[in-house]
Amino acid sequence: MRRVGYVFEEKCMWHNPFSIQFTPLVQPYQNWEHSETKRRLHNLLLASGIYKHLHHFQDVQPATVEQILYIHSKKYIEEVKVKSTRVEGGFAGPETTFSQFGYDIAILAVGGMLRAVDAIMQEEVQCAYALVRPPGHHAVKNHAMGFCIFNNVAIAAKHLLITYPEKIKKIAIVDYDVHHGNGTQDSFYDDEHVLLISLHQDRNYPLDSGFIEEVGIDKGKGTTVNVPLPPGSGRGCYKYAFDEVVVPSLQRFDPDFILVSSGFDASYADPLS
Repeated sequence: MRRVGYVFEEKCMWHNPFSIQFTPLVQPYQNWEHSETKRRLHNLLLASGIYKHLHHFQDVQPATVEQILYIHSKKYIEEVKVKSTRVEGGFAGPETTFSQFGYDIAILAVGGMLRAVDAIMQEEVQCAYALVRPPGHHAVKNHAMGFCIFNNVAIAAKHLLITYPEKIKKIAIVDYDVHHGNGTQDSFYDDEHVLLISLHQDRNYPLDSGFIEEVGIDKGKGTTVNVPLPPGSGRGCYKYAFDEVVVPSLQRFDPDFILVSSGFDASYADPLS
């Protein structure tokens, strides 16, 4: 069995969000969520020789509407699908635009996540990395946010719980993007079966979420762990947070499966941090 699975679909690189000009005095610019950063990582895997040690899934299929419905409303899904047929594409929610055929690419990204987790469950691989776009952790039930159309990781978590109920009873999601995983938090805020740990820059995006006091409600109380970090936090801060909060939380929860929202925009060189 090959150890690490890998999802990379060229069509996901064709997702083309356009810039939003709020006034006539704003010069058009390249959207921050663009393909170059993801292609660069893929190319580094090739150039370094790491790629040849990965099991690159060649049979990724788009997620079905039924699978997207695990997290999102039928009305929202239909809105994205309709706008996606237009030459000009559309606007799915705050900061989130997409070009023509954006819906097809978004459901392919979700399908990549599902292929990865299914491969692990079926023991094709021991773990997997899904390099997909558009991203997902800001997307909520009824609309997009922060470049995210459908919540890839949340849908994957629901898929695991529904498809493998005898093996998967508890899931942990670790999100270390510089921004709070608000959409993922909303998806499981009252669910005792999913632990979300989000490390993010305090009051970055969204401004009104990701506080320490947000710990879940009802049966899910205690299964949301927010770790808001001050701007400028470096490796030492992250190591301390993992040693003192993330790892102990995972050990206490004892999940059957761990998902990671792997955002790299916490880098000091990233314009969004």
